[in-house]
Amino acid sequence: MQRIKAFISYSSSDCNQKAGSLKEIFQKYLGFDSFIAHSDIPVGRNFNEMIINQIKISHVFIPLISTDSEKSTFVNQEIGIAMGSGRPIVPIKINNNPGGFISHIQAMQFPIVEYGENSTIINSHFASKILFALYKDAHLSSLRTVLFESLLFAFSNSSSYYSANIVGHYVA
Repeated sequence: MQRIKAFISYSSSDCNQKAGSLKEIFQKYLGFDSFIAHSDIPVGRNFNEMIINQIKISHVFIPLISTDSEKSTFVNQEIGIAMGSGRPIVPIKINNNPGGFISHIQAMQFPIVEYGENSTIINSHFASKILFALYKDAHLSSLRTVLFESLLFAFSNSSSYYSANIVGHYVA
């Protein structure tokens, strides 16, 4: 079973926690195998080589757009590598719209959970937006089988009836 590989690009100064949350949402509701540099690069490995390799083998590149990420040398270089590698780019904005070479790409708003709100509903709704954006894009039709297999992975690894029910609705 193959799963969607998503590379999440972010500025460590303001997005480290958000990147981890995004990785968790992708894993739980979509079955994606997501990569975030600060937690997924093993000690002793060449940071630059790992990042370049992970971008090139990813199915989708997801930059978290913020004021600090626009100033980040790494984020901008990672965007360039993704574009040069022909990776589909799905920007997620925290407080800014995408700039530079990806300013023409529509971004999704990062899910903001207010105190007392049900984060499960908000996060699963966000996951469904990502899923349908990837599924509906005619240029990405070759990913549909892998998207389905990712969903099957999420369903079979659901930790509760509730999350299995959410993923089950995506599959249906």
